[in-house]
Amino acid sequence: MNESLSGVLIAGGTFLFVGLVFAIIGLHGVLRTRKLAARCTEETTGLVARMITYSDNDGTTYKPEIEYTVAGRQYTVRPDASMSRSSLKVGYDTRVRYDPFDPRVAWLPDDRATRRSRLIMLTLGVVWMTIGIGIMIDGLLQFLGWIR
Repeated sequence: MNESLSGVLIAGGTFLFVGLVFAIIGLHGVLRTRKLAARCTEETTGLVARMITYSDNDGTTYKPEIEYTVAGRQYTVRPDASMSRSSLKVGYDTRVRYDPFDPRVAWLPDDRATRRSRLIMLTLGVVWMTIGIGIMIDGLLQFLGWIR
């Protein structure tokens, strides 16, 4: 195998691998959300109790903490993803879906930030894998002399 083909296969393989990692993370998140949606069949109204703030060199992100009550007991849920701006403000109400058999298990059906981040990861993964496969196929076809 010549060095040119090796380089192309390494480059394509790198894109393929990185894309696969992104796709797996995104797909895991999408499947987790679907599983929660199927499991959490009861709905109540939660209250945004506090806003957790994370700051670093890239800026500030926020994660609302929502409190909800089921059968007189109070529970807390947070979205999986932090967001740069939250449409939820402390004191606002939001929908909470929970598992009727285990009310500690809950998700936020109106949490677009988490859903969007998972779909972005999945989409980026598929795009990077496609680029990687394309680079590898192109390199192999050039090596075999089928295209110039």
